[in-house]
Amino acid sequence: MDLIHFFIRFIFWNYVLKIAVFYNDQNYFLLHEFSNVFFIFLNRNFDVSNSVNHF
Repeated sequence: MDLIHFFIRFIFWNYVLKIAVFYNDQNYFLLHEFSNVFFIFLNRNFDVSNSVNHF
């Protein structure tokens, strides 16, 4: 993982965790699932160097 992905993950997870404080466990689970889909989308579209390995 390169530095850009690290910062995107770091900022996004801080955002998710701050929101998750105000939700119950089910909604936190949904946010967690969304983040997984979001990072799969990011990796497939922006990680050009390893794009072949993701398919």
